[in-house]
Amino acid sequence: MQSSETMEHIGETYFDELKAQSFFRVSNSEQRYFVMHDLIHDLAVSMSWEILSRNYYLSNSVLQSLKQLGCLRVLSLCGYKITHIPALIGGLKLLRYLDFSFTYIEELPDSICDLSNLQRLILSYCEQLRNLPAMTKKSSSPTPS
Repeated sequence: MQSSETMEHIGETYFDELKAQSFFRVSNSEQRYFVMHDLIHDLAVSMSWEILSRNYYLSNSVLQSLKQLGCLRVLSLCGYKITHIPALIGGLKLLRYLDFSFTYIEELPDSICDLSNLQRLILSYCEQLRNLPAMTKKSSSPTPS
């Protein structure tokens, strides 16, 4: 943070980034208000409950609902006790950053190769990971970290 930046400016910058990632949209009833997408709200509530309960489990229904977030650019499931990534992840065409670190996934679905905008795939400490798809659909495929 630069000393010349105000807290309001920093907050506005964060909010603009969240809008760009489709976490918020302009309200249908009042153009000066913003609303959180229902799925983002449900995910936030689910995640906050899991953090409070210290379980870090992500239900399969939450993962299945990701397909409705087509504008999602960043997805971090770091630390969640998931073992399977649904193939529908390949439908998140705008996804640029994907973090599965410290999860229990055993393989990545072939559909991950369909993520043509993916710039960063993080697989740190995925100790159960045994299979990776052949990422040949894009000439400059992301390098797993």
